[in-house]
Amino acid sequence: MQLSGHCAAFQNIAVQRTAPDSGRTSHRVYIVLGVLYESYIHPITIISSLPSAGVGALLALLITRVEFSVIALIGIILLIGIVAEECHHDDRLCPPGRAQ
Repeated sequence: MQLSGHCAAFQNIAVQRTAPDSGRTSHRVYIVLGVLYESYIHPITIISSLPSAGVGALLALLITRVEFSVIALIGIILLIGIVAEECHHDDRLCPPGRAQ
C-alpha cells in the first residue's frame, strides 16, 4: 500500500523514529529489571524469554482461528507477565542462599 502526500511524510518520520525508540525502551527495561533483581544476567534471561511467549500466543490464536481482539491482547500481556515472573522464580537461575 502506497501512501501519498502528508500521510507518506508522516509514515516516513514514524518509521525513522521507531528503531531508536525501541532501543531506548529495551535499554530502560533492562535497567529497571537489573535494579529490581540486582543482577546483570537475570534481566537478559527474562527479556529473551518474552518474544517466544508472544509468538506462541499468536500461533495459538492462529491455530484455533480466534480473532486478535482486545481480550486476546490482554491475555497476551498477562501471559508475558506470568512468563517473566516464572523466569524470576526458576530455581536454576537463583544463586544458592538467595531468598526467592
